[in-house]
Amino acid sequence: MRALIAMTILLTAAGAAAAQVPPRPPQIDELPPLPKAPTETFDVIVEGEGSASRRVDGDGNSGICSITSHTVSVERYEYGRGRGLRVVFTKLGAGRQSAVLMKRAGRRLPGVTFNVRAKLDASAQGEAKRFGPAPCQPTTEQVGDERGCGRGLRRAANWALGYAQGKLSLDVKDDPIPPLPGSGAGCGMNGVETFSQQPVFGWFGPPQLKRTPLPRRLIFGSRRAFVVRLSSGDIEKQFDSPNPAFAARALENAEHRAVVRFIRVRQGS
Repeated sequence: MRALIAMTILLTAAGAAAAQVPPRPPQIDELPPLPKAPTETFDVIVEGEGSASRRVDGDGNSGICSITSHTVSVERYEYGRGRGLRVVFTKLGAGRQSAVLMKRAGRRLPGVTFNVRAKLDASAQGEAKRFGPAPCQPTTEQVGDERGCGRGLRRAANWALGYAQGKLSLDVKDDPIPPLPGSGAGCGMNGVETFSQQPVFGWFGPPQLKRTPLPRRLIFGSRRAFVVRLSSGDIEKQFDSPNPAFAARALENAEHRAVVRFIRVRQGS
């Protein structure tokens, strides 16, 4: 009888211990698949244009020669990227805490950089004059025949598309290097003074485009294609000559516009 009671106690204790053992956690291959982040893919066409002018008026005296300069330089440019640019938008999270990332198709890291080709028309007119008694060597230089002047000039640069906080941006990725003053390569430059040059806000440093809203409902909607237009607005800026002996001012006016076209890529295409 005592042996039977002892056996009953042992079995009861073993059962209680077994009940306290936590269940085996599910294995990875037993878990349900995580929901896939929503993505949308687009072919992108980028087209832009801009214009800039620079007017210089001034005079001065170096102690040997007197200088006067009245020049105007103008640039107009068009650029674009119409092939081979495909981007992917990915939505991470849900609700107000969600975020949307944009990257080039086939790339791992966020961000979209690409090369654009531009056609540039550059012209200048006016003259810079140096005069005075010996030992001054008088000269008059007409502007507009420099190596940087002409129609249909071809230029290239790297640009970047960005998407953050529901807005699209388009910016120069690597600033083009303008010709050095006095090199004779920039349209409007002359050897009398180095203040006349191609516009600062021309192709070598176009006005920054304002970030423009791109709603998520368009990205993750059903519309086959849509367009985002960006603009810098009208820019006007005045520059003072860095040479204290040449009292001159340059007035620049510029504008920059761009159109980004998104064409949805359907699955299987």
